[in-house]
Amino acid sequence: MSNFGKISRKELNQKVNEDLNKIDLLKETVTAHSAEYTQFKGDTETEIDNLKSSVSNGKSLVATAITDQGVPTSSDAAFQTMANNIGLLGGGIKSIQNGYTTMSTELTKDVSMDTVNPSASVVFLNNISLPDSNIGSATSAVMAEIKNSNTLTFSKEMTVNNRLIHISYTVVEFEESAIKSFQKGIYATGGHLIGAGIPINNINPNNSIVWITHKYFTDNNNDNSVANFGVSYYLNSDEIYIVKSMGEKTLSYFVVEFKE
Repeated sequence: MSNFGKISRKELNQKVNEDLNKIDLLKETVTAHSAEYTQFKGDTETEIDNLKSSVSNGKSLVATAITDQGVPTSSDAAFQTMANNIGLLGGGIKSIQNGYTTMSTELTKDVSMDTVNPSASVVFLNNISLPDSNIGSATSAVMAEIKNSNTLTFSKEMTVNNRLIHISYTVVEFEESAIKSFQKGIYATGGHLIGAGIPINNINPNNSIVWITHKYFTDNNNDNSVANFGVSYYLNSDEIYIVKSMGEKTLSYFVVEFKE
């Protein structure tokens, strides 16, 4: 009987058979796990497909709801686009603040307000001085500016015998996503100029709104004091055209152009 070293042929055959059995067992294990992996992969892909379908259906529902509110939105639009379009709902208004204050001897007055974005907010007001037989009919118009995110500034030309001026105002803050362009500034008209154009960057007047407040003084020695008090204006694509009576006026203006 031949030997392989110290291992007999019988022992060698037994060792080979054991190794072959181990290989067969390993193959069976791999095959079993392979089937499990294939099942897991299939289940995962199915869940991913279901998730994609759910997201797609959800986007379609959201897009339809936004469109029904007047802002056309595609069902395959990006989420950021949908978020921007939601901001356009309700006219694109983010906040509204109303207030009341008075002025007497001071020429300027700061008034605190809730935080707004000065580059997306406008202010308009009404002001009146009640008649007083002791101090005559002289009065001043009041101009309003947004000084910063928390402050309004009211100003007038001069003090009129301590006359009390009543001021009611509204601050409107728009959603930035609703605004295409925003312009504001201060403009002083000439004393004898009846019509004047305030230059602005080009806008679409059909999608834009202009607000103007102004300060001007009239006294009771001027027979035309009531006529001198007013300012009329309209919006062109590259200017705000002012129509006013005689006398220099300082104006604060806001031009908001909305997205189509």
